[in-house]
Amino acid sequence: MSRKILLLLCLFSSSGFAAPRMSHHGEFITKCHKPLFFNEMPVKESVVTSLQDFSVTASDNTDIKTIKFSVNNQPFAATLERLRSGRILIKGHLNESITTLGTTLLKVGSESNDGCNGLFAWRVYIK
Repeated sequence: MSRKILLLLCLFSSSGFAAPRMSHHGEFITKCHKPLFFNEMPVKESVVTSLQDFSVTASDNTDIKTIKFSVNNQPFAATLERLRSGRILIKGHLNESITTLGTTLLKVGSESNDGCNGLFAWRVYIK
């Protein structure tokens, strides 16, 4: 009886170690290619008088269904456009401009097609 219990414990513990190495498609991850984000506008660490429009480009290995965007840690529904190159243009337009002096944090996260997580955040200073 104790042998069966030991076997079950080994089975469950091995699946616990394997779970983080699984992609969202259910396959084992052998190589991880994180999604990349670049060409952010306004550029990282820039100083602006107000902020209403912004954009960033995601690499072609990004799973478009998993893209999440936030402004000052508040979820934001950005516009997603697949470009001819396969990359994804992520654009946002706020209802009201941010004019309050201080820092605005823009953040985008996603998974790649092979299930690896990627995160990109940048600050814009309002003066």
